[in-house]
Amino acid sequence: IKAGLEMLRDTISEILGERIDAETASAIRQTINSFPEVYGAYDLLIHNYGPNQLVGSVHIEVPEGMTARELDELQRKITDRVYAEQNVAMTGISVYSMNEDDEEVVRVYQEVGKIALAEEHVLQMHGFYMDKEQKSIRLDAVIDFDAPSKQQICMDIQQKVRERFPEYSVLVQPDYDLADL
Repeated sequence: IKAGLEMLRDTISEILGERIDAETASAIRQTINSFPEVYGAYDLLIHNYGPNQLVGSVHIEVPEGMTARELDELQRKITDRVYAEQNVAMTGISVYSMNEDDEEVVRVYQEVGKIALAEEHVLQMHGFYMDKEQKSIRLDAVIDFDAPSKQQICMDIQQKVRERFPEYSVLVQPDYDLADL
């Protein structure tokens, strides 16, 4: 009976979704971040379809000026290297563009980062993009699962950023780090 219950527990755990270990998540991120064009790897999600059958997706932050050809080549290289080094098939790589060549944008990025990370349950900020022509700022805030109201935290960040940069519309998306929290 005990062995049967343990088998059932393991099967149900895999069906419901089991988080990969932190070391594997860290190794995948390190592999992806080893490419010079990648400024960061976020939103790593791994699906476990049984022993040695891991499939994943991730968002990467890259320079805004990359062409579709360059992005395609980078995604293929990342997919090949992650599979070779961690035996994880990366089936989805999404892109955050980063406008890092503008000193004003870099300054605003740093200020917005301080505002976002000052919130109690915010673990990380990424996906930041400032469009000077459209007068908009957007970002993702990774929020702790224990936070009482994720939407309220995002609204608080938006309000503080709007107060600091009133000429810009601001969008803060809640995000969660599912791989290793």
